[in-house]
Amino acid sequence: MTEKIKILVVDDEAVILDSAQKILSREGFGVRITNSAERALEILHADPPAIMLVDLKLPKLSGMELLKLVRGEFPALAVIIMTGYSTLENAVAALKNGAFDFLPKPFAFEELVSTLHRAVRSLALPIAARDNGANNAAPLRYRLGVQGWAKINEDGSAQLGVTDFFQQMVGPIMQAVLPAFNEGVQQGGRLAEILAADQMKHTAWSALSGRVVARNELVETHPELLNHDPLVNGWLLKIIPDRLENELANLIAER
Repeated sequence: MTEKIKILVVDDEAVILDSAQKILSREGFGVRITNSAERALEILHADPPAIMLVDLKLPKLSGMELLKLVRGEFPALAVIIMTGYSTLENAVAALKNGAFDFLPKPFAFEELVSTLHRAVRSLALPIAARDNGANNAAPLRYRLGVQGWAKINEDGSAQLGVTDFFQQMVGPIMQAVLPAFNEGVQQGGRLAEILAADQMKHTAWSALSGRVVARNELVETHPELLNHDPLVNGWLLKIIPDRLENELANLIAER
C-alpha cells in the first residue's frame, strides 16, 4: 500500500520514536525519527518525506511552530499532530494552521494506521482539494481542517458532517456509528466512527461542541449516501452549540 512512502516522526519521547519506527517499518513505510524540531527541519530540507508525524510538545521549537514553518515551504507535506487529550484545543488550532490531522495520545495501533492510510490517499489528490473540502454552490459553512464541517441554522442549531475530501481519503463508506440523542460532542472530539469498505475504521472529528438534538437516520440506514452527498443530505448530527462564538474562531469559513 505504502510503497516505501517516507515518514518523519518527531517526538522527544524515546519510547514513542522506537515504537513508531518498528510499527511503521512493518507497515512498509520508510521511517526517519528525531527528537527535535530543529533536526526535523534539517531532514526536511535534505530529504523531504511525504508525511510528518509530530508531537505538539517539543523541547525548544514546538510542534505548532514547526507546522507553521513548513506549511509555506512544503505545501504537499501531510502533517499529523500528536497531542494529549488535555490539549485538544491546540490540536484544533493546528488543523486551522494547516495540519492534515491529529492523533490524541495515547493512541492505539489501529488509530495510527487508519490516520496514515488517510494521509497516503490524500497524497494522490490535488493540493487545492486539501484546502477546500466544500462545493462552491453550498451555503455558508465552517470547516475543521479538511475533515469536518458545521453549518449554522437560523434557529441557532448546527448541523455537523464530514467533507467530501474525508470521503475520498477513506474510500467507500459502509457504516457510520453516531453518538446517542442528547449526548454531548466536543470540538476536535469524536463525531462518528466510520467503517470503510476495506474494513478499516476511521474517526471523524466534530467541528463544534454541543448537545445532540438529532441524528441523520437516513445515513445510518443508507451510509452509502456519504459517498456521493456528504455536504448536504449526508449530514450526521444536529446539535445545540454551547461555545459557538469561541469555537468558530478555530474554523475556516467558506461557501
